[in-house]
Amino acid sequence: MLRPSLRRLLPLALTAAPAVGCVGLSGDMEAYSPGSETLEPATSSSPSWDGRPASWAKLIEIEDWLAGSDRRRNERFVGEAELQLAEGRLALSRREVSRLDGDLMTLRLNAAKAGFQRALARSDLDPRQKRRAEKGLQELRSRHDGLYREARRSSGLEIRTRDRWGAKAPVAARLTRRTQPWNRITVHHSAEHSRDQGSQTAPEVADVLRRIQGFQMRERGFGDIGYHFLVDPKGRIWQGRPLEWQGAHSKGPNNVANIGVCLLGHYDLERPTRASLVSLEELVSALGQRHKIPRSRVYGHDHWKATECPGENLSAWLVSYRSKVAPPRTAQ
Repeated sequence: MLRPSLRRLLPLALTAAPAVGCVGLSGDMEAYSPGSETLEPATSSSPSWDGRPASWAKLIEIEDWLAGSDRRRNERFVGEAELQLAEGRLALSRREVSRLDGDLMTLRLNAAKAGFQRALARSDLDPRQKRRAEKGLQELRSRHDGLYREARRSSGLEIRTRDRWGAKAPVAARLTRRTQPWNRITVHHSAEHSRDQGSQTAPEVADVLRRIQGFQMRERGFGDIGYHFLVDPKGRIWQGRPLEWQGAHSKGPNNVANIGVCLLGHYDLERPTRASLVSLEELVSALGQRHKIPRSRVYGHDHWKATECPGENLSAWLVSYRSKVAPPRTAQ
Protein backbone atom coordinates (compact mmCIF):
# COMPACT_ATOMS: atom_id res chain seq x y z
CA MET A 1 0.00 0.00 0.00
CA LEU A 2 1.27 3.46 -0.83
CA ARG A 3 2.38 5.45 2.17
CA PRO A 4 2.22 9.27 1.95
CA SER A 5 5.51 10.82 2.94
CA LEU A 6 5.05 12.92 6.06
CA ARG A 7 7.38 15.54 4.66
CA ARG A 8 4.68 16.16 2.07
CA LEU A 9 1.98 16.48 4.72
CA LEU A 10 3.62 19.26 6.73
CA PRO A 11 1.85 22.61 7.12
CA LEU A 12 2.58 25.18 4.42
CA ALA A 13 4.31 27.46 6.88
CA LEU A 14 6.91 24.80 7.60
CA THR A 15 8.06 24.00 4.08
CA ALA A 16 9.01 25.88 0.93
CA ALA A 17 7.77 23.17 -1.41
CA PRO A 18 4.72 24.33 -3.44
CA ALA A 19 1.41 22.52 -2.99
CA VAL A 20 2.80 20.51 -0.09
CA GLY A 21 0.65 17.65 1.06
CA CYS A 22 -0.94 17.02 -2.30
CA VAL A 23 2.02 15.96 -4.40
CA GLY A 24 3.32 12.47 -4.85
CA LEU A 25 3.23 9.50 -2.58
CA SER A 26 6.27 7.49 -1.74
CA GLY A 27 6.47 4.02 -3.24
CA ASP A 28 5.76 0.69 -1.63
CA MET A 29 8.45 -0.41 0.80
CA GLU A 30 10.56 -3.27 -0.49
CA ALA A 31 9.73 -6.50 1.27
CA TYR A 32 12.56 -8.23 3.10
CA SER A 33 13.73 -11.41 1.44
CA PRO A 34 15.34 -13.98 3.79
CA GLY A 35 19.00 -14.43 3.02
CA SER A 36 19.32 -11.13 1.18
CA GLU A 37 21.36 -9.67 4.00
CA THR A 38 22.69 -10.60 7.40
CA LEU A 39 20.39 -9.40 10.16
CA GLU A 40 21.76 -7.98 13.35
CA PRO A 41 20.42 -9.46 16.59
CA ALA A 42 17.07 -8.05 17.67
CA THR A 43 17.21 -5.38 20.30
CA SER A 44 15.00 -5.50 23.36
CA SER A 45 14.74 -1.76 23.94
CA SER A 46 11.87 0.31 22.56
CA PRO A 47 12.56 2.59 19.58
CA SER A 48 13.44 6.18 20.44
CA TRP A 49 10.08 7.49 19.20
CA ASP A 50 7.99 5.24 21.43
CA GLY A 51 5.89 7.08 24.01
CA ARG A 52 6.82 10.62 22.97
CA PRO A 53 3.98 13.14 22.43
CA ALA A 54 2.76 13.67 18.86
CA SER A 55 4.82 16.06 16.75
CA TRP A 56 5.81 16.17 13.09
CA ALA A 57 9.41 15.44 14.08
CA LYS A 58 8.27 12.28 15.85
CA LEU A 59 6.08 11.14 12.94
CA ILE A 60 8.88 11.65 10.43
CA GLU A 61 11.13 9.61 12.72
CA ILE A 62 8.55 6.78 12.80
CA GLU A 63 8.20 6.85 9.03
CA ASP A 64 11.98 6.66 8.62
CA TRP A 65 12.08 3.81 11.16
CA LEU A 66 9.44 1.86 9.21
CA ALA A 67 11.40 2.31 5.99
CA GLY A 68 14.79 1.40 7.48
CA SER A 69 16.70 -1.59 8.76
CA ASP A 70 15.59 -1.06 12.38
CA ARG A 71 12.14 -2.27 11.36
CA ARG A 72 13.60 -5.60 10.23
CA ARG A 73 15.45 -6.06 13.49
CA ASN A 74 12.42 -5.11 15.61
CA GLU A 75 9.42 -6.47 13.73
CA ARG A 76 7.40 -6.73 16.94
CA PHE A 77 7.27 -2.92 17.13
CA VAL A 78 5.82 -2.43 13.62
CA GLY A 79 2.19 -2.60 14.71
CA GLU A 80 2.85 -0.02 17.43
CA ALA A 81 4.68 2.18 14.90
CA GLU A 82 1.70 2.08 12.52
CA LEU A 83 -0.64 2.94 15.41
CA GLN A 84 1.39 5.88 16.71
CA LEU A 85 1.86 7.19 13.16
CA ALA A 86 -1.90 7.09 12.46
CA GLU A 87 -2.82 8.47 15.89
CA GLY A 88 -0.32 11.29 15.45
CA ARG A 89 -1.67 12.24 12.03
CA LEU A 90 -5.19 12.40 13.43
CA ALA A 91 -4.15 14.39 16.51
CA LEU A 92 -2.13 16.91 14.51
CA SER A 93 -4.96 17.32 11.99
CA ARG A 94 -7.30 18.23 14.84
CA ARG A 95 -4.73 20.63 16.26
CA GLU A 96 -3.92 22.39 12.98
CA VAL A 97 -7.36 22.44 11.33
CA SER A 98 -7.54 26.24 11.28
CA ARG A 99 -4.37 26.41 9.16
CA LEU A 100 -5.15 23.60 6.73
CA ASP A 101 -6.46 23.55 3.20
CA GLY A 102 -9.37 21.10 2.90
CA ASP A 103 -7.61 18.86 0.39
CA LEU A 104 -4.54 18.62 2.60
CA MET A 105 -6.86 17.73 5.48
CA THR A 106 -8.43 14.95 3.41
CA LEU A 107 -5.01 13.59 2.46
CA ARG A 108 -3.90 13.51 6.10
CA LEU A 109 -7.08 11.81 7.30
CA ASN A 110 -6.91 9.23 4.51
CA ALA A 111 -3.31 8.49 5.48
CA ALA A 112 -4.37 8.04 9.12
CA LYS A 113 -7.19 5.70 8.06
CA ALA A 114 -4.80 3.58 5.98
CA GLY A 115 -2.42 3.35 8.94
CA PHE A 116 -5.13 2.12 11.32
CA GLN A 117 -6.22 -0.43 8.71
CA ARG A 118 -2.65 -1.68 8.22
CA ALA A 119 -2.29 -2.09 11.97
CA LEU A 120 -5.55 -4.05 12.25
CA ALA A 121 -4.46 -6.35 9.43
CA ARG A 122 -1.49 -7.55 11.50
CA SER A 123 -1.78 -10.80 13.43
CA ASP A 124 0.54 -9.71 16.26
CA LEU A 125 -1.55 -6.85 17.74
CA ASP A 126 -2.58 -7.33 21.33
CA PRO A 127 -6.21 -6.57 22.39
CA ARG A 128 -5.31 -3.11 23.68
CA GLN A 129 -3.69 -2.15 20.39
CA LYS A 130 -6.68 -3.45 18.44
CA ARG A 131 -8.99 -1.29 20.53
CA ARG A 132 -6.82 1.76 19.78
CA ALA A 133 -6.96 1.07 16.04
CA GLU A 134 -10.72 0.54 16.12
CA LYS A 135 -11.19 3.71 18.16
CA GLY A 136 -9.11 5.66 15.65
CA LEU A 137 -11.20 4.44 12.71
CA GLN A 138 -14.40 5.25 14.60
CA GLU A 139 -13.21 8.80 15.28
CA LEU A 140 -12.23 9.24 11.64
CA ARG A 141 -15.71 8.19 10.53
CA SER A 142 -17.36 10.63 12.92
CA ARG A 143 -14.98 13.59 12.50
CA HIS A 144 -13.79 13.45 8.87
CA ASP A 145 -16.45 15.64 7.25
CA GLY A 146 -16.51 18.12 10.11
CA LEU A 147 -12.75 18.60 9.99
CA TYR A 148 -12.84 18.92 6.20
CA ARG A 149 -15.56 21.57 6.31
CA GLU A 150 -13.76 23.49 9.08
CA ALA A 151 -10.57 23.52 7.01
CA ARG A 152 -12.52 24.80 4.02
CA ARG A 153 -14.12 27.58 6.06
CA SER A 154 -10.71 28.67 7.33
CA SER A 155 -9.58 29.19 3.72
CA GLY A 156 -12.42 31.67 3.19
CA LEU A 157 -14.42 29.51 0.78
CA GLU A 158 -17.38 27.28 1.48
CA ILE A 159 -17.00 24.22 -0.69
CA ARG A 160 -19.65 21.52 -0.50
CA THR A 161 -17.99 18.17 -0.05
CA ARG A 162 -18.65 15.06 -2.11
CA ASP A 163 -20.93 13.57 0.52
CA ARG A 164 -23.24 16.57 0.07
CA TRP A 165 -24.06 15.51 -3.48
CA GLY A 166 -23.90 11.75 -2.98
CA ALA A 167 -20.79 11.10 -5.09
CA LYS A 168 -20.02 7.50 -5.97
CA ALA A 169 -16.79 6.04 -4.65
CA PRO A 170 -14.02 6.51 -7.24
CA VAL A 171 -12.42 3.58 -9.04
CA ALA A 172 -8.80 4.07 -7.97
CA ALA A 173 -7.44 1.73 -10.64
CA ARG A 174 -8.65 4.17 -13.31
CA LEU A 175 -7.21 7.27 -11.64
CA THR A 176 -3.79 8.86 -12.04
CA ARG A 177 -2.20 10.21 -8.91
CA ARG A 178 -0.96 13.75 -9.08
CA THR A 179 2.84 13.77 -9.31
CA GLN A 180 3.80 17.43 -9.68
CA PRO A 181 2.64 20.85 -8.45
CA TRP A 182 -0.45 22.36 -10.02
CA ASN A 183 0.57 25.05 -12.52
CA ARG A 184 -2.57 25.81 -14.55
CA ILE A 185 -6.35 25.98 -14.27
CA THR A 186 -8.87 25.19 -17.02
CA VAL A 187 -12.46 26.45 -16.96
CA HIS A 188 -15.29 24.50 -18.61
CA HIS A 189 -19.06 24.63 -18.92
CA SER A 190 -21.31 21.60 -18.58
CA ALA A 191 -23.05 22.40 -21.91
CA GLU A 192 -26.51 21.79 -20.42
CA HIS A 193 -28.77 24.84 -20.24
CA SER A 194 -29.50 25.85 -16.66
CA ARG A 195 -33.26 25.81 -17.31
CA ASP A 196 -32.98 22.06 -17.90
CA GLN A 197 -31.42 21.59 -14.47
CA GLY A 198 -34.53 22.47 -12.47
CA SER A 199 -34.87 25.38 -10.09
CA GLN A 200 -31.27 25.04 -8.87
CA THR A 201 -32.05 23.90 -5.34
CA ALA A 202 -29.13 22.09 -3.70
CA PRO A 203 -30.80 18.65 -4.11
CA GLU A 204 -31.43 19.33 -7.82
CA VAL A 205 -27.83 20.41 -8.37
CA ALA A 206 -26.64 17.31 -6.49
CA ASP A 207 -28.67 15.22 -8.95
CA VAL A 208 -26.99 17.00 -11.87
CA LEU A 209 -23.55 16.26 -10.41
CA ARG A 210 -24.42 12.58 -9.94
CA ARG A 211 -25.55 12.41 -13.57
CA ILE A 212 -22.31 14.00 -14.78
CA GLN A 213 -20.23 11.63 -12.66
CA GLY A 214 -22.28 8.61 -13.74
CA PHE A 215 -21.96 9.48 -17.44
CA GLN A 216 -18.24 10.10 -17.24
CA MET A 217 -17.56 6.91 -15.31
CA ARG A 218 -19.94 4.71 -17.30
CA GLU A 219 -19.60 6.05 -20.84
CA ARG A 220 -16.08 7.43 -20.84
CA GLY A 221 -14.47 4.97 -18.47
CA PHE A 222 -13.24 7.64 -16.03
CA GLY A 223 -12.39 6.64 -12.49
CA ASP A 224 -14.42 9.55 -11.09
CA ILE A 225 -15.99 12.81 -12.17
CA GLY A 226 -13.40 14.56 -14.33
CA TYR A 227 -13.52 18.06 -12.78
CA HIS A 228 -11.97 19.04 -9.47
CA PHE A 229 -14.58 21.72 -8.71
CA LEU A 230 -18.02 22.65 -10.04
CA VAL A 231 -19.95 25.91 -9.61
CA ASP A 232 -23.74 26.11 -9.97
CA PRO A 233 -25.81 29.13 -11.14
CA LYS A 234 -26.62 30.01 -7.51
CA GLY A 235 -22.91 30.39 -6.81
CA ARG A 236 -22.45 27.26 -4.71
CA ILE A 237 -19.06 25.59 -5.10
CA TRP A 238 -18.97 21.79 -5.09
CA GLN A 239 -16.01 19.48 -4.63
CA GLY A 240 -15.47 17.15 -7.57
CA ARG A 241 -12.42 14.92 -7.95
CA PRO A 242 -10.06 15.40 -4.95
CA LEU A 243 -6.87 17.30 -5.77
CA GLU A 244 -4.68 14.35 -4.88
CA TRP A 245 -5.70 12.97 -8.31
CA GLN A 246 -5.00 14.27 -11.80
CA GLY A 247 -8.19 15.44 -13.52
CA ALA A 248 -9.85 14.12 -16.68
CA HIS A 249 -11.15 17.23 -18.38
CA SER A 250 -8.65 18.43 -21.00
CA LYS A 251 -7.64 15.20 -22.78
CA GLY A 252 -4.48 13.22 -22.21
CA PRO A 253 -1.30 15.07 -21.21
CA ASN A 254 -3.17 18.38 -21.03
CA ASN A 255 -4.58 17.15 -17.70
CA VAL A 256 -1.14 17.03 -16.07
CA ALA A 257 -0.81 19.69 -13.33
CA ASN A 258 -4.12 21.15 -14.57
CA ILE A 259 -6.99 21.89 -12.13
CA GLY A 260 -10.39 21.49 -13.80
CA VAL A 261 -13.27 23.84 -12.87
CA CYS A 262 -16.72 23.47 -14.45
CA LEU A 263 -19.51 26.07 -14.43
CA LEU A 264 -22.91 24.37 -14.73
CA GLY A 265 -24.80 25.78 -17.72
CA HIS A 266 -24.50 26.29 -21.47
CA TYR A 267 -22.65 29.55 -22.07
CA ASP A 268 -23.12 29.75 -25.79
CA LEU A 269 -26.88 29.87 -25.15
CA GLU A 270 -27.07 31.83 -21.88
CA ARG A 271 -25.03 34.22 -19.77
CA PRO A 272 -23.46 33.13 -16.49
CA THR A 273 -25.27 34.44 -13.42
CA ARG A 274 -23.58 37.09 -11.31
CA ALA A 275 -23.53 34.69 -8.34
CA SER A 276 -21.75 32.00 -10.34
CA LEU A 277 -19.13 34.43 -11.67
CA VAL A 278 -18.44 35.85 -8.20
CA SER A 279 -17.87 32.32 -6.85
CA LEU A 280 -15.85 31.31 -9.90
CA GLU A 281 -13.53 34.28 -9.47
CA GLU A 282 -13.13 33.65 -5.73
CA LEU A 283 -12.39 29.96 -6.35
CA VAL A 284 -9.94 30.47 -9.21
CA SER A 285 -8.17 33.28 -7.33
CA ALA A 286 -7.89 31.17 -4.17
CA LEU A 287 -6.49 28.24 -6.17
CA GLY A 288 -4.08 30.55 -7.95
CA GLN A 289 -2.85 32.02 -4.68
CA ARG A 290 -2.62 28.63 -2.97
CA HIS A 291 -0.70 26.98 -5.80
CA LYS A 292 1.11 30.06 -7.19
CA ILE A 293 -0.68 29.90 -10.55
CA PRO A 294 -0.64 33.29 -12.36
CA ARG A 295 -3.80 34.63 -14.02
CA SER A 296 -2.13 34.19 -17.40
CA ARG A 297 -2.31 30.42 -16.85
CA VAL A 298 -6.09 30.29 -16.35
CA TYR A 299 -7.50 28.93 -19.61
CA GLY A 300 -10.71 27.89 -21.25
CA HIS A 301 -11.14 24.33 -22.51
CA ASP A 302 -10.82 25.65 -26.08
CA HIS A 303 -7.19 26.51 -25.34
CA TRP A 304 -6.37 22.80 -25.42
CA LYS A 305 -8.54 21.53 -28.27
CA ALA A 306 -11.03 22.61 -30.94
CA THR A 307 -14.22 22.87 -28.89
CA GLU A 308 -17.00 25.35 -28.12
CA CYS A 309 -16.35 24.86 -24.39
CA PRO A 310 -16.54 26.94 -22.21
CA GLY A 311 -18.93 28.90 -24.43
CA GLU A 312 -18.64 32.41 -25.86
CA ASN A 313 -20.10 34.17 -22.82
CA LEU A 314 -17.84 32.43 -20.31
CA SER A 315 -14.82 32.94 -22.58
CA ALA A 316 -15.48 36.69 -22.33
CA TRP A 317 -15.18 36.43 -18.54
CA LEU A 318 -11.87 34.60 -18.91
CA VAL A 319 -10.42 37.36 -21.10
CA SER A 320 -11.45 39.92 -18.47
CA TYR A 321 -10.09 37.83 -15.58
CA ARG A 322 -6.67 37.36 -17.17
CA SER A 323 -6.37 41.10 -17.88
CA LYS A 324 -6.95 42.14 -14.26
CA VAL A 325 -4.08 42.89 -11.93
CA ALA A 326 -4.03 40.20 -9.25
CA PRO A 327 -4.26 41.37 -5.63
CA PRO A 328 -1.11 41.04 -3.47
CA ARG A 329 -0.50 37.57 -2.10
CA THR A 330 -1.23 37.08 1.56
CA ALA A 331 1.37 35.46 3.81
CA GLN A 332 1.07 31.69 3.92
